[in-house]
Amino acid sequence: MELILDEFAELCLTELCDRLDTYSDRTQPYDCGTTQYFPKIVEKFGEISYSTIEEIAQHLQSKGYIKVITRQMGNVAQIQITPFGIMTVESGGVTGVIDQYRQEPLRFLKCKLLTLTSNCK
Repeated sequence: MELILDEFAELCLTELCDRLDTYSDRTQPYDCGTTQYFPKIVEKFGEISYSTIEEIAQHLQSKGYIKVITRQMGNVAQIQITPFGIMTVESGGVTGVIDQYRQEPLRFLKCKLLTLTSNCK
């Protein structure tokens, strides 16, 4: 499946929130956790180059969904999900891909990130 940047980024954000719910002991509804697994999350959906990981992280940060906390050797190492990022996932996102992913998660494994601005699926 081919996804535009907004869709691919929303998938990664969804997985970040799912992992936060699974592996943390959040006591407040919008408690933000940090993760060092961002490259693995991006890799789950198909893109594994450091430039792509950086592009997706920058995109999510520019939207206010995450904050890049640390970098290792110039690459994204640790990020924090913002309350706005959590609320975006919980409300179904902007592109509609979150609801599709929730219904058919296997369909979104090993996607290709389009460099075009058109929405081709």
